[in-house]
Amino acid sequence: MNEITLTLKQLVEKTNCPPYIIKYLHDCKRLPVFRESSGAGYPILYEPEAVDIIKTHVAKSTSNIQG
Repeated sequence: MNEITLTLKQLVEKTNCPPYIIKYLHDCKRLPVFRESSGAGYPILYEPEAVDIIKTHVAKSTSNIQG
């Protein structure tokens, strides 16, 4: 794997965020994608900026819960 791209597993490890939130953001086209999956067994590769986007999203959702 390239150092400039991240897989779903790497994003989960870097952000401590559940995979379903990352998949939600991907489905909503909010995450920058380096390369889409070319089929089963080939992961989606995300740009490094995705880490900041995910952390911002999680921070917003937790601040809404806390009041």
